[in-house]
Amino acid sequence: MSRYRIENTVVDSERAVDRFALGGQKAGYGRIKNFLYRTRRGRWWMEHWYTWTEDSHRLDYAEWVSVAEAARLLDEAGESLPELAAKYAELTEVIEQVSE
Repeated sequence: MSRYRIENTVVDSERAVDRFALGGQKAGYGRIKNFLYRTRRGRWWMEHWYTWTEDSHRLDYAEWVSVAEAARLLDEAGESLPELAAKYAELTEVIEQVSE
């Protein structure tokens, strides 16, 4: 479980409606992982992890992302945008922008 304060809102990964692993990448002596979440109120937020391999320290933070950015990230991760748009109506409006 991860909890963050983004602006004046507390988000909790356990309470998210959906979670998408956006992949990871090696970065220097560590590894970066990103996760995208959708809240029950239809807002999208992204969790970033940076883990150092030598001593297992972790730096993490979260930020809000727009619907268009969420759609772009989901598309890059190989998710089916038409299927997700059927589930989350707010994605319908931005699918054309992402797929151009």
